[in-house]
Amino acid sequence: MSTTLLAAALISQLCYDPQQDIGDHLWLKRAQIFEKQLSVAVKKKIAVCLPLTNKHQRKEAQYLANIDATQKTILVK
Repeated sequence: MSTTLLAAALISQLCYDPQQDIGDHLWLKRAQIFEKQLSVAVKKKIAVCLPLTNKHQRKEAQYLANIDATQKTILVK
């Protein structure tokens, strides 16, 4: 893996935007790795970005973003 790709992978984030949340929370029901942190953010209605530091986190983050009904509530950056 090149240094640039490695750096990009290490600074990736899963972000939750409560302003875009329509309340169905299907993505939250499917979360495993990030369930606790995202549940707190949803309950408090606060925006949060969580670092993605390994392959499993990135895979779950992309899955959650893909099943988000608005495609704006959960973002992978």
